[in-house]
Amino acid sequence: MHAASAPQALLWAYLLSPNGEVKTIEAKAIPDALAQCSASDDYLWLHVQSDAEDAGSLLQFSGLHQTVIDSLLALETRPRAMSLHQGTLVYLRGINKNPDADPEDMVSLRTWYNKDIIISARRKNRRLASIQNPVSYTHLTLPTTPYV
Repeated sequence: MHAASAPQALLWAYLLSPNGEVKTIEAKAIPDALAQCSASDDYLWLHVQSDAEDAGSLLQFSGLHQTVIDSLLALETRPRAMSLHQGTLVYLRGINKNPDADPEDMVSLRTWYNKDIIISARRKNRRLASIQNPVSYTHLTLPTTPYV
């Protein structure tokens, strides 16, 4: 990933603190934010467009194992949850309520998380209303117990 160009795959990135503080993170600051999370109770949440041309390189820049990257970028997914490279991979599906969409054409949300990072991924034009504006949920308290 080149520092000069903004990645198209990154829809947003937030550093979330258990005290409710939320900080927007730029792509070039992802490695530093991950280091901060490793040394604290903070979480980094990246939301990516999995079918963007630079999605793979963005996820590599984030330090993910290639198997996790391939799983987040998979074209076809079935709902499931599994442990994968010191984290948990979860595929969910929901009814497609996007404008002019066929409700039977399900929307997929792919997530991978561990004690420091949450990555959610969706395809272009497959928005999920529940995660469009996560900052609106900052009044919620994040868990402070260790990752199980």
